[in-house]
Amino acid sequence: MEPRFRVPTVVSGQKVYFFTKSWKAVCDNEDEMIKLSRPGYRNRNEPNLTTLGPIAAPVFFNYNVPEKCADKLANFALSAGQRSDLATVGPLTDALICLSFFMPDSSYRDRAKHLCGVFFGGKHDVYELLERDDDYRSIISILSNHCLADESLPQENLEQLQLKYFILDLATSRDDYGKWKALMRFAERGYYWDTLVLITLGERFHNVNVELRKRLINKIVHLGWCSNVYCS
Repeated sequence: MEPRFRVPTVVSGQKVYFFTKSWKAVCDNEDEMIKLSRPGYRNRNEPNLTTLGPIAAPVFFNYNVPEKCADKLANFALSAGQRSDLATVGPLTDALICLSFFMPDSSYRDRAKHLCGVFFGGKHDVYELLERDDDYRSIISILSNHCLADESLPQENLEQLQLKYFILDLATSRDDYGKWKALMRFAERGYYWDTLVLITLGERFHNVNVELRKRLINKIVHLGWCSNVYCS
């Protein structure tokens, strides 16, 4: 299955490379998945399993992901999340976002809970809350509150977590103009990939305000993250 859009892989700074590989080929080749998960292919010796942007892309940019491919993506997300720690919340939330698109299958919900349990080192208060709630927005909210209570976490991590919550919230609820306006601030702060994903989710699931979407895209283009051809 070919991707609906060309997917960006950031190499360094504002320099961007695009690839248009078949997602089926990627999902059938674990080495290829690992290679694409490395930020800019910078480290060819040690796979960076905590960078899920390119790996999660099939979930966001295709309307139908084959079951075999979805299963591999979910397992890969879990593998990446389990190599994270509380100071790097991005990989865990990316993994949950991947899994959330397969909510009808209870096994994915179980995997998400397991991933959170591993991530929190078996802390019973968090895990018990997850056991009582299958809603992914609630899971991210629990995670967010837990991280907010950890004063050692940098502010940047908390902002990233808030953005991930936006992704799930906007993907599963009605449109909220205030939240879409808030994305302008995230774009200005450099969260280009996630902001573009949110624009795509808005286009896919909601009737997003056209003018606001145009402003967000223009902001990303102006900041040099992608070309007008890609973002159009």
